[in-house]
Amino acid sequence: MISNYDMFTSVSGIDSIVMNDIVQKVAKRVNRDVKSVFINTGLEEKSVVKYAKENTNIIIYPKSNFKEILMKYGYPIISKEQSRYIDNIRNDNVSDKRKKELLSPYGQTHYRLSDKWRYLLDSDFKISDKCCYYMKKRPSLKYSNKTETYPFIGIMADESKTRKDSWVTNGCNIESSKIKSRPLMIFTKQNILQYIYENDLKYPSVYGEIYLDDSDEKSIGNIYKTTGVDNTGCIYCGYGKHNDNGKPNDFTRLKKEDLKRYEYVIGGGEYVNDVWIPSKTGLGLGHVLDVYGVNYDSDDYYNVKYNKDTHVKFKAISPNGEIYYHFDIHAFAYYFNLIAYDIEHVLEDEYIEHKGWDFKYVNEFVDDWTVDNCNDKIYELSKGYKVYNNYNFFKAINGTDIYYAYNQRAFAREFKLSKQCIYKCLHDKQKKHKGWTFKFVEELPIDLDYKEDEDIFKYR
Repeated sequence: MISNYDMFTSVSGIDSIVMNDIVQKVAKRVNRDVKSVFINTGLEEKSVVKYAKENTNIIIYPKSNFKEILMKYGYPIISKEQSRYIDNIRNDNVSDKRKKELLSPYGQTHYRLSDKWRYLLDSDFKISDKCCYYMKKRPSLKYSNKTETYPFIGIMADESKTRKDSWVTNGCNIESSKIKSRPLMIFTKQNILQYIYENDLKYPSVYGEIYLDDSDEKSIGNIYKTTGVDNTGCIYCGYGKHNDNGKPNDFTRLKKEDLKRYEYVIGGGEYVNDVWIPSKTGLGLGHVLDVYGVNYDSDDYYNVKYNKDTHVKFKAISPNGEIYYHFDIHAFAYYFNLIAYDIEHVLEDEYIEHKGWDFKYVNEFVDDWTVDNCNDKIYELSKGYKVYNNYNFFKAINGTDIYYAYNQRAFAREFKLSKQCIYKCLHDKQKKHKGWTFKFVEELPIDLDYKEDEDIFKYR
C-alpha cells in the first residue's frame, strides 16, 4: 500500500501507536513519506492528547463539537450497532422489511435490536451512532480528500463482530473507491502490548507500566499487562460501559482526575419538547447513564480528602432539623441518597430545598466538625438516617405489586426505569412512568420485611 499510494496514519491510543511505528519503519525502507495525523476531538484523555501533540505531524479538528452532535443526533450508548438500530427504528430511516428484522425476537443480536435494550426505545433522549462519524471519520475523510492521501487505520478484528466480518470479507487492505489499509486486523491486544514492551515504545501515561506477567504457571505463552487502563477512547462515550459491571470506567476516573470536567459531562441537561438534551450547564450524561444502568460515581467516598481548590464547605440541614457539615457534595449525596446536582441548585439559591433538605455555603465548620473528621461523622450518622427518617423512602406501585425503597438509582436500575422520571413522579411533575406510580411516604408498613443492607423491599 505504501508503494502504490500516498498514505497517512491516524494516531491516538496504543493500538494506533504500534501501527504508526510499523508503518513508519516500512516507509523509511522504501523511501516514502507517511504523515501521522491526530484528530483532536476534545474527548481524549489528557495524556493521550499530550502524546499525540508531541509525536504526530499534523493535528486536525472536527467541524462540530460533541455537544452539538448530542443535541442533533443523540447519545452514543451500548454499541455502534445497537445504537444505530435504535435510531433506525425510532426515525423510520430503514425499509419496513429491515425494521421488522430489527424488531424480530429471533436471530443473532448482531443483526437485530437486542431484547435487553428494547426498553430504550421508550427513553426520553435520542440515541444514535452518528458521533463517531462526525467527530472522527468525517475529519479523516476531509483530510484524505484535501491531501489526496489514504488512511492506515489501527483497528483489530478481535475487537467486535463487525470488524471481524469486515476483515473476513475484505482483508486488511481495501483498494476500491474508499482506499484504506488496516494492518492490525490480524493483531490481538496481547500482540500490541508485546510489541510496545519489546520495542520500548513511548506511549501515554494513562496506560501505566506495561510489563510481562510470569506469575501464572498455568498460562500458555507470555502474558503482558498494564498497571493502568487497558483501553482509551473518547472518555465521554457510553459504548461498552455496561460491560464494566460497576467497576471503575472513564467516568469514575474522570471524577477523580478532573472534577470540573466530570461535573460538566455528568451534570446539566434539560427537557426541550419532552426530550432530554444537553443544556448550558452540562451535557446531561448523568441522566442518560442512569437509564442505561451504568456506574459513573466513584464509591470510594470513605477516603475522600479535603482539597481547598476543588471542594467547598457547606452546612446541611435535614428535614428533621439535624445539622451536618461537609465539603464534598457528591459524597454527601451518596450517603443520604440525594442528588448532587440538586444540592448545588439549593446552594446557589436556584432551588428552595431538595427532598426537604436545606444547604448553605459556610466559611468554617462549627462545634466539633472539621474537614478531617466530617467524613467519618457523616458515614456513621447516615447509617440510621434511611431507617428512621422515612422522608427518604418512597412507595412504588405497578399493578398489584407494591415496593418500598429509598434509593431511586438502585430502583431504576433494578426495573430498567429512568431515575429522572422517578424523580419527576415523586415531585408531582409526572403522573406515571412505564405504568409505575411513585410517592414519598412518611411511615413504613409495620409488617414490612426491612433489612439493613438492602435497597428495595417487596411488600406484596
